[in-house]
Amino acid sequence: MEGEHGGIAPGWLERAAGVLPDPVLLLDADLVIRYASERTREVLGWDPSELVGRGIAELAAPEDVPTVVGLVSSRMPVGEQALFRIRARHRDGRELRLGISAADRREDPEVGAIVLTLRDITRPGMLEEHIARARDFYLTLLDRFPSPMWRSTTPLGVDWVNQAYVGFTGRSVEEELGEGWAEIVHPDDLPDLLEVFARTFEDREPFVLEYRIRHRSGEYRWVVDHGEPIFGLEGEFLGHIGAFYDVHDRKRTEEILRTTVEELRADLASLAQVADERREAIARLLEDEDRRTRELADQIENDQLQALAALKLRVELLGEQLREDPVVQSLGPVMRSVEETMARMRRLMRELREEDAEGRP
Repeated sequence: MEGEHGGIAPGWLERAAGVLPDPVLLLDADLVIRYASERTREVLGWDPSELVGRGIAELAAPEDVPTVVGLVSSRMPVGEQALFRIRARHRDGRELRLGISAADRREDPEVGAIVLTLRDITRPGMLEEHIARARDFYLTLLDRFPSPMWRSTTPLGVDWVNQAYVGFTGRSVEEELGEGWAEIVHPDDLPDLLEVFARTFEDREPFVLEYRIRHRSGEYRWVVDHGEPIFGLEGEFLGHIGAFYDVHDRKRTEEILRTTVEELRADLASLAQVADERREAIARLLEDEDRRTRELADQIENDQLQALAALKLRVELLGEQLREDPVVQSLGPVMRSVEETMARMRRLMRELREEDAEGRP
């Protein structure tokens, strides 16, 4: 929306800037001023509309331009600020010393700009007050950030949470402060969480954690928490600021996929076992069938050979009884035929056994 002073700013941001005692500037990616609050008139002597369209470097003394351009144009993680001092000129020519706090909010859809707050620190002792007020202002901005955010100034003590945080947990701000936040962390995850918080606070390191926290619905939901160390103007460690993101649905999907894969693997293993058992059963059946076939063949061979042997014996006895009878002459071919049949039977059964032996593994 169109600001009533200089440039364009979201309505809520313009209202917040309007109640601050410090000037607020919004810069685009080229470090050109796109909005200036009314307070710039009091500190710099410029009408806000006169500043819109000017580069921020025009406000700094020549020797401080590299400082302004270098720090303001560098990208900063969410929740961090660049704090620095420069010399500037009032519109009437007076030299000023300004304390500047800068935060890159170009990727925040509700801001879309680099946010600067200015403080006249020409008089001694005003810098610390400016820093404190600037931090309060940025916490006001982050209070509307869509992701749950928190800040800690002691190893386990939280001193600030934003509206998205209490919206997620369903509890009051007061319940979350101090060590109250730990009350709704899943008991199984809390020991590791406390250890990481304490260690990274002591080592002044960032961290990324996955753990479960009780949602306002009463369900424990998985979140990924990113914590970043924050430092003061002189490099002193001030604590951590962090934001967490709900990944419960993703974790649940991963668990379903993992369980499904395990079940499929178990089913495949079971099917493979059944297949092996069936192969073994079929092999046994075939083996039994081969054995029964061989036994039957042996039985047939024996029966046939016995029948032929009996026939041969009867022919021989008949020949003895009718030795002098001319009909005996006709028994010779019969005897030879019986002997040849018996020989063929033995040869055939021998060949069948050899083929069966070659076909078996």
